[in-house]
Amino acid sequence: MTFTSPIFLFLFLPISVFLYYVFPSRFRAILLLLYSILFYIWGQAYYILVLLFIIFLNYLLGLGIRKYGRPLLVIGIVLNVGILAVFKYFNFSINTINAVFSLNISPASWQIPLGISFITFMAISYLVDVYRGNAIPSNNPFNLAFYLSFFPKITSGPLDKYNAILKQLPNRKVDLERIASGIRRFIIGLGKKVLIANTLAIIVNQIFSIPISDLPTATAWLGIVSF
Repeated sequence: MTFTSPIFLFLFLPISVFLYYVFPSRFRAILLLLYSILFYIWGQAYYILVLLFIIFLNYLLGLGIRKYGRPLLVIGIVLNVGILAVFKYFNFSINTINAVFSLNISPASWQIPLGISFITFMAISYLVDVYRGNAIPSNNPFNLAFYLSFFPKITSGPLDKYNAILKQLPNRKVDLERIASGIRRFIIGLGKKVLIANTLAIIVNQIFSIPISDLPTATAWLGIVSF
């Protein structure tokens, strides 16, 4: 489910906004977390365990960093980058080895988990902030789960600091001016995505499918600029 798909625009998003304002304020953060988990399951149900593992792993790392310091921070960064590398670059490495050494090693059958890059970088940002003393380790796994899985950010960012999200969990100021500003930004972003990015993607896909030996220089530059 993408942000430009009809099911998100006309079902998932309106229902989530409606329920957010219907629910009592003390339950709204929990509702948003449940919606984020549902969004992830809808996109890739079989990788929800990967998301939960990353949340639990970094929750424990955050608690331990204040006690063990730099060594645990290094371990945390290595583990997070390792998870990202396995899912995102393992098959690329296998294909490269096959091409260089004329081998026929079968690549893994898995797909790249939804938002794995953003989740990894936010997790590392959290651990670094805890190590530097810029963030208090999360004693409540709910807070970290919300930070790492919040559905409007999980696929496209931006990469927010943990403290910036944590401060808004108990207190979120919402008024008509902010709602109108959010709607305007959403419409402008949606227009850029649908009218510009998706249109250029057609050109990019067609050009990138041309064999390099048959690709004119001018066409290659058109593909690069469009990309």
